[in-house]
Amino acid sequence: GMSRAASRGSSRSRSKNGFFEYDRKVLRFYGVWDSRNALFGDLIRVKLHYTLADDMMEIVAVSERNNGRDPMLTLLKKSYVMKKIFPGSAPPHPEVERMSTPAIGAARNPPESSSTERPYHWTDLRIGETISVAALNVLLVDADEFTRDFFEGKGMSLGPPIELPEAVYPTG
Repeated sequence: GMSRAASRGSSRSRSKNGFFEYDRKVLRFYGVWDSRNALFGDLIRVKLHYTLADDMMEIVAVSERNNGRDPMLTLLKKSYVMKKIFPGSAPPHPEVERMSTPAIGAARNPPESSSTERPYHWTDLRIGETISVAALNVLLVDADEFTRDFFEGKGMSLGPPIELPEAVYPTG
């Protein structure tokens, strides 16, 4: 049978509220990974998908015609991305306290929070922000309409899109 704690709204049922509120809602940001300072580096356009239900991200390269790369190259599978917290930085947005837990699998649970890092939250994402993922530094340059509407509905601004210069190809 059901326990009394579940019927009163235990902490476990409260942690699922984010899942029920944000199920199937994904924020999509457009960005660039600039590795031109490395040997054979390039400027790669990417899409960053942030799943609101479980606070996980994935990064997918945007395929362009005849660029010599595999189409839909996944640079980061859906996982938690940790953000470094520096002493004296601004406190997190109150929404960050609502860290929802994925429904399936203990391996997908968010890492234990420490004083130096925590998983990225949607309140940390802005146009012009650089997200560090392993060896990738992804600069967010734009967002889709759903993402802009979501932020406006929460009373937050993403900022204007960043225009990137067009690629210059050698002629000859």
